[in-house]
Amino acid sequence: VRDVVDRIVVVDTGSVDGTVALARGLGAEVIHREWRDDFAWARNEALAAAPDAAWALWIDADERLRCPDPQLLRGYLRCFADEHDILELTIRNLRRDGSETTRFAAPRVLRAPKITFWGALHEHPIMIDETVPARRSPLGLCSIDHLGYADDVLEGRGKQDRNVAVAEAAYDRDPRAKTALDLARSLTFGQRDDLRAVELYRLGLQGVPEQDHRARAFVHAQLAGHLQDRCGDEEAALAEAEAGLALVPADVACRAVMARALFALGRDDELIERAEELDRRPSLEPMTAAVDALAVWQLRQAVVLARRGRVE
Repeated sequence: VRDVVDRIVVVDTGSVDGTVALARGLGAEVIHREWRDDFAWARNEALAAAPDAAWALWIDADERLRCPDPQLLRGYLRCFADEHDILELTIRNLRRDGSETTRFAAPRVLRAPKITFWGALHEHPIMIDETVPARRSPLGLCSIDHLGYADDVLEGRGKQDRNVAVAEAAYDRDPRAKTALDLARSLTFGQRDDLRAVELYRLGLQGVPEQDHRARAFVHAQLAGHLQDRCGDEEAALAEAEAGLALVPADVACRAVMARALFALGRDDELIERAEELDRRPSLEPMTAAVDALAVWQLRQAVVLARRGRVE
């Protein structure tokens, strides 16, 4: 990131390896804070350490910024500083071999004087003055590769256990829809308390505005996957997937759950008709593009087509 930014602030919350020396050796300013199970607080500590910053890029140690033309990015931010508050970058989750699992857009470049972070887990930027709506736009001049959800990385540092603990504490302090959803997702990743996670997903869904079809479909897809993979309830999983597809027909995660459920229920002959019907319907872009889900969706269709003799 050194060609992109003028200053790097690292908030160290208790590392015991060579992180601090490495960061300082590369020119970063390191500030030490005692970890308090709150990622938003840590982000805000970094912002407070750079009070004169016009823009802030936030990035983790397990992420890699891809910016082909740093000078073009700098020029863009100078020219359009008064038109944007939050800029969204494409994030790609990668396996250890470099293959992509999912991609999505997330806010990462911020007008620092106007922004604060909220949320102990899955923190996100909000306007300091909450009466003023944030002006959000996509930024295609750079992207981020995220390595932190590779299986070996997760196992090696206990990320799942940490996230469950942080999410539990946040929900205990503030039991609202957002914290319920964060805890549900952490329980799914941590493979524990499956029935409680279902209740929390439903609570979280209640907090997503009815008009935000993309976000509601995203939650339906997560709940559908949990019901299928963790609870073994194909009927309930199918119902949730269908609810998501009613909002965003192109949501591949919902399509994959639907395809697997139809196979498990012995109704796989319905799949091609459902696929053709969904493809005919106009759709918003899904919040995430899941490569593995797309593979499941295509493979299940291929099996049914082969059975029907449509080998081509």
